[in-house]
Amino acid sequence: MHPHPRTPRPARRRSRGAAALLATLAALLVVPAAAGATTVEGGCPATPTGDLLKRSPAALGFDEPALDRALDGVAEEFGGSFTVARHGCLAATRYTDRAETPWESFSTAKSVTSIAVGRAIRLGLLSLDDRVGGLLPEADAAHGDLTLRQLLNQVSGLHFNWVRDYLYVNDDHVRNALTLPVEFAPGTRYEYMEVVVSLVAEMVSRAAGASFATFLQREVLDRIGIPDAEVTLTRDRTGRAAGYWGVQTPERNWVRLGQLMLQRGAWNGVQLLDPEWMAEVPAGTAINPAYSMFFWTNRGDRQIIDTQLYRTFYEHPMAPYAPRDAYAFMGIGGQVVWVVPSLDLVVTRHGPYVDFDAVVNRLLHGVLTSIRRPAPVASAAALPWESAAEGAEHEGGLEGGILGHALLDPGTILAGPQVLGTPLPPAGPRRGRALQVAERDATIGPDDRVPLTVRCPPRGQLPCRGTVAVARPGAPAGAASTVELARGTSAVVRLAVPRDLLRAAVAGDTIGVVATVGATTRDDAAGIPTAIPVRLHPPAGRLVVRVTPRTVPVGRATRVRVTVRSRRGSVSAPVGATVVLGGRRVRTSAAGRARIAVRPTRAGRLRVSVTAPGHPRGGAVVVARR
Repeated sequence: MHPHPRTPRPARRRSRGAAALLATLAALLVVPAAAGATTVEGGCPATPTGDLLKRSPAALGFDEPALDRALDGVAEEFGGSFTVARHGCLAATRYTDRAETPWESFSTAKSVTSIAVGRAIRLGLLSLDDRVGGLLPEADAAHGDLTLRQLLNQVSGLHFNWVRDYLYVNDDHVRNALTLPVEFAPGTRYEYMEVVVSLVAEMVSRAAGASFATFLQREVLDRIGIPDAEVTLTRDRTGRAAGYWGVQTPERNWVRLGQLMLQRGAWNGVQLLDPEWMAEVPAGTAINPAYSMFFWTNRGDRQIIDTQLYRTFYEHPMAPYAPRDAYAFMGIGGQVVWVVPSLDLVVTRHGPYVDFDAVVNRLLHGVLTSIRRPAPVASAAALPWESAAEGAEHEGGLEGGILGHALLDPGTILAGPQVLGTPLPPAGPRRGRALQVAERDATIGPDDRVPLTVRCPPRGQLPCRGTVAVARPGAPAGAASTVELARGTSAVVRLAVPRDLLRAAVAGDTIGVVATVGATTRDDAAGIPTAIPVRLHPPAGRLVVRVTPRTVPVGRATRVRVTVRSRRGSVSAPVGATVVLGGRRVRTSAAGRARIAVRPTRAGRLRVSVTAPGHPRGGAVVVARR
């Protein structure tokens, strides 16, 4: 369900009595420190149950009275469950109902579905470049060609059908998605939709060989201390989890999910979520810079919001008063999990259906203005809902808005009964799975090749047959290697490294250079291309030392020129080194050259000793003769 269902309006004030406030204070989640507890990345020790430890707001850098005023204000006016966590510690909570109340998530569930994707990628079960048809063979050619990334970024190109998108329980969500016509070229138009999320959840299920609910609980929720008894997932009429709404769980579990994201997908020292998926979450996309991977992000300078009456384009970030690295799970009616990495902060609210912008922005703004360490970060400028019309462009009304589009299309009105009986179109060609590369750091060998482990996912229609090559981004690739892997197997391939990439890796020395490993899996359609970033480190180096002249006279001062180069594989380059000759020590120039004056007193061999970082000691000999 779209988190922005209507144009901004003043929220209806809800009064709360003294009894409710006393209940709020009584419900503060205080967890005693456990002996021998491990450390959460944010700083507080984790409890055996996964609850965040309570610390005083002042100890976490808040002005405590200001934070209390902010939370009391939104709790009194809007109601619900609120949590604030910083540095891995629980700073404050407010509950206008019971702390255990499992409020409806609405679209914050979409972000939970995406987290399951991040876990599946980490386990080698999925790739963002996987096609729908690789896991759902019943999909026709057009739907089967959609990538997981396109679905997560809401750029599938599928026709938006308001009635079909909001059928909720009385629907087979996967069949619904697979029978929607493709209206736009995939990847070219942002269109916020519901049933595509169910398609993503089904891809996770097929890739894992388990129901989505089972995979989510086993691989994510259990691992961060959220028991199955505390989670309810809404399902469609086939029994599949909806994915786009319907996660009911107490607020303490939402703050855990936010903390997992704040810790970049790690929990108690274990990396649960894929780092590359994590990097895409706050990045936004070119089409809608405010949206990525089923999350809303503050990084972009503009945003597209689909409402019931308008498609609106805003020329400002989602939360102009907040740090640009903030991002959020968001759901209709004021459901939110804010994550602000630069402030090590998580802020959550789930509760009664209220004005979205008012509660979500007032909550975060109030928390930010209560921070005292470091300096306060939120500006006093007008908040977005107070100036929403400024600089906004609208597309629609009855012609372009979600509801208006449905009302003007009689076929949309009749789509509900149609989808329940509409047969799937003929299945498309068999699709492959995207090849995977296990390493993200690798060292080039002395033969100018880099060994990489290539994997074929365990489930799909076809084995993985294709090619793999390595290149600098935007540059020609090296010679491709052919791979043929059965499902669920892997092999080490040694890929030729192009000379320009090898030189760049050598120049990068200890940090290496980021390369792109391009792989294409052949199938009965156009194949499955994928590109994986891997940091390549240069081969082990050896020092090549030359001295001129090689013979010097005894008893006379002679300037000896020393040239030092590093040879790594087939690449030779100057290197900074320390040269010792005849008791004198000098550093080479950027060109790897040094001059040393020597005056030998007797005939013999003069040893030139050279040291450079990352190399075994090198040397040469100068002969002194009478």
